Amino acid sequence: MSRALRSGAPRLYGRHDGARGRAFHVQFKALEARYGPFDPLTRQYAAGAAVQWAEFQASSRDLQAAELARATGRGRRPSAALIARLKRRQGLAWGSYDQAVRRVEELAVRTKRPGDALRRLHAMVAAQAAPGSTPRAGSVPAVAQVPAVAAGGRQ
Repeated sequence: MSRALRSGAPRLYGRHDGARGRAFHVQFKALEARYGPFDPLTRQYAAGAAVQWAEFQASSRDLQAAELARATGRGRRPSAALIARLKRRQGLAWGSYDQAVRRVEELAVRTKRPGDALRRLHAMVAAQAAPGSTPRAGSVPAVAQVPAVAAGGRQ
């Protein structure tokens, strides 16, 4: 297994410095911002979804170039059958990406613990009520912290 990227994403291409590598990185970060933080299994699925996004981007570029060459090119131009194949490839890539993102959503929901949202809320309130902080215009006023509920769910 190869070493992970500096961003923490798994290394799935030999080199990540090309167009596909950049598309992979941007999409992985977007998935991580929306569904993260990831456990190891969900991280692999998110990386797979990011690869599918990079493939969709590449097939879209190929289709666009072929359609442009067919419409404005001179001499030998792409055939209508080639354009149809590229459209099919683009559609299949989109379907694969969509399915992979749905799987990441499912896994991300399963790995979230019920107390995560409450912990984040407590952290936001604590940060807002920190000494020396001034409330910003339009911000929610600080509220008293709710005492932690015992493990049984009752006080």
